[in-house]
Amino acid sequence: MTFEDFDLERGYDTLTVGDGELVGDQKTIFHVLSGTTTPDLVVSTSHQMWLNFKTDDTSGSLGFKVSYEEIDQGSCGDPGIPAYGKREGAGFRHGDRLYFECLPAFELVGKKNITCQKNNQWSAKKPSCVFSCFFNFTTPSGVLLSPNYPQEYGNNMHCVWLIITNPESRINLAFNDLSMEKQFDFLSIKDGGKH
Repeated sequence: MTFEDFDLERGYDTLTVGDGELVGDQKTIFHVLSGTTTPDLVVSTSHQMWLNFKTDDTSGSLGFKVSYEEIDQGSCGDPGIPAYGKREGAGFRHGDRLYFECLPAFELVGKKNITCQKNNQWSAKKPSCVFSCFFNFTTPSGVLLSPNYPQEYGNNMHCVWLIITNPESRINLAFNDLSMEKQFDFLSIKDGGKH
């Protein structure tokens, strides 16, 4: 089971995920989820899994989108590839190991490699790739993101990016999305060698 979208009213609305056929059995619960944080992947230990969605009597949220897929026994399922990342290794069976790295200008957050364990779970969550706060771009085109985009960027950040092209070229910078805290956060754009 893989979570694609997830947004529940934190602390009031919950999605409980468990193993087997006895819905609500406390001994078989994998996760009680609320808010926006989810596991990458949930793999059952049997041929059945249950989900129990409970809401309160106040405001609602976006909800969730979950996909499931039947997998072979002795497998952890495909954890996916991080956005802006690469994965080496194609096996998802017990003992198989996957290796992750990020594209240039991105930093890996989490474990560089994970192993499929005998409990059908990966040894760690799939890592993520976040945009680096310091990078020199030397390719003819590219994309710059605030760290953690499209989620909120952190506090007290000071990032510097340098775009370098051929001396006879110019740089066209186009903004697709811009949202910052007014009066407190800012982005300065300066031109080349002129101070």
